[in-house]
Amino acid sequence: MLLLAPVAVLFQQAHPTSDDRASVQRERDGARYLRPLGQVAVALVDAQSAAVAGRPASGEPLKEAVAEMAVVDTRLGGELLARERWAGLRAKIDALPNRGADEAADTMATYSEAADLLLGLYRKVREASGLARDSVADTYYLQDGAAEELPEALVNVGRFSDLAMIASGQSSEHHELTIANLGTYRSDALSSADDLIDDLLAAETENVSLSSGVLGEIDAFQRAMETLGAVTFATKAKPSPAGTAKPTSNGKGDNSDDADPAGSGHSAATSLVVDVAQVRAARTTAQDAAAKLNTAILNELDGRLSARADDLDGQRRRVLGVTALAVALAVTAVWVALPRRVRRRRRAGRRDTSSLSSPMVPQPAAPPALQSRGGVHPQAGYPALDEDSDPKHWNRTNAAR
Repeated sequence: MLLLAPVAVLFQQAHPTSDDRASVQRERDGARYLRPLGQVAVALVDAQSAAVAGRPASGEPLKEAVAEMAVVDTRLGGELLARERWAGLRAKIDALPNRGADEAADTMATYSEAADLLLGLYRKVREASGLARDSVADTYYLQDGAAEELPEALVNVGRFSDLAMIASGQSSEHHELTIANLGTYRSDALSSADDLIDDLLAAETENVSLSSGVLGEIDAFQRAMETLGAVTFATKAKPSPAGTAKPTSNGKGDNSDDADPAGSGHSAATSLVVDVAQVRAARTTAQDAAAKLNTAILNELDGRLSARADDLDGQRRRVLGVTALAVALAVTAVWVALPRRVRRRRRAGRRDTSSLSSPMVPQPAAPPALQSRGGVHPQAGYPALDEDSDPKHWNRTNAAR
């Protein structure tokens, strides 16, 4: 038993290794699922921008991204518990409108619903695959950047850009709400971008060597976000048409000044002042860099997970090999340690069994008359002759003897 105890310990070590291997494989499946999902995110933001601006745009990029995503979902969606969420997102994308600029606000709201479903699918895949619970620092930072911070930054940049375009072409008495929404979208985008950069820097600290191309895309993305952060927007009163009287408190026309008299209950129309061209340029740069970063980060993540899986496979093979060798040595030691007397007893028992099974030759019994007068001849089994017997008086039996 003392010899088998180390064997049992080694064998038990193989089981957690198998569990770790299965966990790594699920994470790799999650990373593979995220790759086409990133293409859907980029195509969806592009389609939103075109629809909100009223520009004619081909829906082929989004259709191709959806078709590729559907293939991957068929293979991995069930294991990652993402199939139902993807079906809901796909149905929403298929129903997206292609409206004119006069309905841009409603169009943006509909696309925002699809984007929310997209971000929800990202979260589901991270949780179901175990990527969100990865205990290794480098892979955790990489997956957090690719599956959380980057998609959120991409979606919020698109919302900021499109809302700025909508508001800049409209007059409204409620631009304060629009400015508040612009500030929220920009703040969320910048926060996600900062977290993404922090993730990548932390991953590089954990012995992840990012390529020069990836570092270049990080710089481009960061510069684009800084440009968005520097965009200013404000409202100004629109001039009234010449000869048009503004209502006063007594209801009479008065063109004496541009501002509405205090207490009139009316306010002048205002417009949002924002450099839309600057916003669009920064958005395009950020989106292109984000698409390339998504591919680069996921490639690095998959490479790290693949190396970890290979290490676990090698460790499991070593444990099983040592276990098999230990079992063989233990069996040999037990066999050699058997008492020799036990083996001798086994051999003696086999000989006794063999002798008992051989036939016995019966010996003839002595005549009764001779048994009373003498012993049995030691060789033939006949009674011995009396020493005083005279051969002359032998009978036939004695003569025969």
